[in-house]
Amino acid sequence: MLARRVSCSRRSASIVASSSRRSSSSGGKAASKTKARKAKAKVEEAKGGGEHRQAVLHELEEVKRVTERARRRRGIALQKDLPLPPLPPSLEAEVAAARYPGGPGRPPKGAVELLTKEDLYLQIAEVRKRMSRKLSEANLYVRHLEVDLLKRDGEIAAHHEKLSLIEKEFEHVLSTARELREAGERGHGGQTSVEQSSRLRILEKSVEDLSRRIKGETEALSYIKKVAVEISWLGSAEDVKLMGSFDGWTRGEQLSPRDIAGGGIAEFVGEILLRPGVYEVKFLVDGQWRLVPEWPTSGSDPVSSNNILVVE
Repeated sequence: MLARRVSCSRRSASIVASSSRRSSSSGGKAASKTKARKAKAKVEEAKGGGEHRQAVLHELEEVKRVTERARRRRGIALQKDLPLPPLPPSLEAEVAAARYPGGPGRPPKGAVELLTKEDLYLQIAEVRKRMSRKLSEANLYVRHLEVDLLKRDGEIAAHHEKLSLIEKEFEHVLSTARELREAGERGHGGQTSVEQSSRLRILEKSVEDLSRRIKGETEALSYIKKVAVEISWLGSAEDVKLMGSFDGWTRGEQLSPRDIAGGGIAEFVGEILLRPGVYEVKFLVDGQWRLVPEWPTSGSDPVSSNNILVVE
């Protein structure tokens, strides 16, 4: 009986030991499978990260190629466009400042920072518009100069004709005076004193008439010559220009500031050459039209009125 109990206990102990070995072996296999799955996941993740980086690099290369093609197309389009006239110094400075933001000698902006095609076209259109406006103003000024030159040529030609007539009459007076002198030297030469007195009176009147006409022509010629006129404007401003009918309201005369009172109050002065006459003028102060209250005006409305400048 005792022997049977011992054998049963041994059998149960062996069963427990085998079951524990089985459970430990199954736990080890599960742990190894978990580690394998984690390692595989890491490998897949590494592969996925590499593929993502490759995709990003591929996209960057594609962006570079597209940018390069856009730059080439923009260059070709600009080459096909009509040639622009040379830019004035002010516009060249603006273009240089936009192209070289770091200053002269610095490299230009990269392809990504360059203006788009639409912005570039808008800037070109704006530059052309400004240049067209300046060209129109220059053409108006040239036209005014041409009209003024034709007017002066006509006046000079008229004065020249009048002076030619005076010269002929003066030669006649000299001839008459020479005859009277020779007759006096010959002892009247068959002429009575009454006749000589009459001819002398005629000669005297001719000389007076010639003197009066010569004086009138001299005064008329003085109106052709330009005289220097001092212009001044007092106030607070940065830019003052005198505009008027003296050049057809085209370019005007720039006045220079001269600080006399401080606090931003300055006197803007300038000198302009004008022919004697009456002119309508107006001051352009910082882009705004201004009148001088002390000067006479051409009307009562401050918007449409102009100052009157009389040059003697």
